[in-house]
Amino acid sequence: MSIHFEPALLPYKDTVFGWLAQPHMVEFWDNSQEHKDDILNFMQGRQEPSSYFEGLRSFLMIKHIMAR
Repeated sequence: MSIHFEPALLPYKDTVFGWLAQPHMVEFWDNSQEHKDDILNFMQGRQEPSSYFEGLRSFLMIKHIMAR
């Protein structure tokens, strides 16, 4: 299996927020406006290090999963 990740940039905004709105995600994932604003900050090219994950500056999403 091959998995390809790429930065979650603004063109993926609707996809990412659509995933977060799914009932099984709402139950377990932070769906606060603060978190959504933080995701947008990542998508717009976060300039300041985040306060978690050792200053992570990008938000990744899976682009392709291919079975071999």
